[in-house]
Parts: sequence; C-alpha cells; structure tokens
Amino acid sequence: GAQGGRGGQVEISAARLDGIQSKIDAHASAGFLGGELLIDPFNLNINSALVSSLTPLLDAGLDKISLQADNNITLSTAWSLVDPGGPALLSLIAGNNIIFNNGSRLTAGENWSVALSAGDRNATSKPDDGFGGIYLNSNASIQTRNGGINLWAANDVLVNADTSTAGHNGIRAVNAGRLSVTALFGNVNSGANRNGYQ
Repeated sequence: GAQGGRGGQVEISAARLDGIQSKIDAHASAGFLGGELLIDPFNLNINSALVSSLTPLLDAGLDKISLQADNNITLSTAWSLVDPGGPALLSLIAGNNIIFNNGSRLTAGENWSVALSAGDRNATSKPDDGFGGIYLNSNASIQTRNGGINLWAANDVLVNADTSTAGHNGIRAVNAGRLSVTALFGNVNSGANRNGYQ
C-alpha cells in the first residue's frame, strides 16, 4: 500500500503438483522485502516442467520460496536461480527424504541462500536406513554463489562417493558463503571429490 510493507504470501496446496499455470506478483515497494511462495504437495518431483513454470515467478518479486512435501522431494533436473537483486531464500522441506537424482543440480546465483530439511525435526531415535535423509546421487550437486547452504537431516546427509559416477558432484558455498550440515542421528560424507564440501 501507500505506506509500503513487504510483499504478500502465496500458498499452493495440492496432493500432486506438475506445474504452476498462475501468474503471481509479489513485488513490494522499494526498500521493503518481497513476497513468499509456499508449495506443499504430498510428494514433490522438481522436474524440468516444474522448473520452467517456477522460473517466471522468480521475477515476480519473491524473496522466499518454500517447497515442502509431506513425504519426498526429488530433484531430477538442473535448476539455476538467477540473481533476485537482494537477499533471498529457497527452502526444501521434506517429511521424509530429499533426493537429487543423477544429472540434477541446484545452482543458486548471487544473493540466494539454500536450506534443506529432511525428516522429522522431533525425532528421538535414528530413523530406519534410507529414511529421513538428504541424498545426492551420482553427479548431483548444490552450489551457491555468495549465499549460505544449510542442510539438516534426521538421518544421513550423503553425497555419492563412487569415483566412477561422481563427476563434479558435491555441496559448495563459494565466495564466502556459509555451509552448515547437520545429521541428527546419521552420517555425513563429502562424496568422491576432494572439494565435495566447500
């Protein structure tokens, strides 16, 4: 309004989500924070079609995108986030696993920070193997330019350690970005590359 204020919040809820066909405008007046987009299906497959539908929304004044799933979040494509012009946060929050498939990568441009959370935040014992973890398979990677990366899992945070398939995988916060990794009851590994965590 005339007095300013941050952009609004948009929530899209559905048991299944293949893409976003709606137009969103979450711009705020100069000097105020942009809006927030929340998506929360049961399972979320971040494929090329979903990324294509999300990309125009990155120019819609959003400075916070939260992708949530009751069960699993799977990234199966390359996703690049362009500089939004100010600090912004992408969050992936899964009730069970976050899985990066072979060939997938999340590359966040200037000013983006990335936060991943997998599993039950209130867990009091180690989940079964293969549940409640963050898994980067084959040559999958996460990288920010100058923002931070925060990874939290009730179980494991694992980067593929097979040198024959790892390629240039890893988790990297470059240009003085902060990297934080927590595995509540599981293990953390850095994959097959010497600079798997950076």
